[in-house]
Amino acid sequence: MENLTAIRKESHATQQEVADYLGISRQAYGNYESGKREPDYETLLKLGEYFNCSIDYLLGSSRSVRYPLLSEFERSLLEQYRNATPAIQSAVCKLLDLKDES
Repeated sequence: MENLTAIRKESHATQQEVADYLGISRQAYGNYESGKREPDYETLLKLGEYFNCSIDYLLGSSRSVRYPLLSEFERSLLEQYRNATPAIQSAVCKLLDLKDES
């Protein structure tokens, strides 16, 4: 997991914060970063979700920049948009002068 430590530090997250998100101990997460253990597929998916990146990036098989990070505010906006009714989503698109793809 050659990119795991770097992406965690870049995200200003602690090992404990990531471990809590994954539902594992800090020691278990630390073993992923040190290469002593390999995460299973479900854990890789959760890590990709947490860091907003591809599994390929985490595994080091892709050097391309991961998905652009969203700020907490942007994540909140996206979540609110996704949970809104189609009418509200349409109104937001009109307000922002975007095409409504619903």
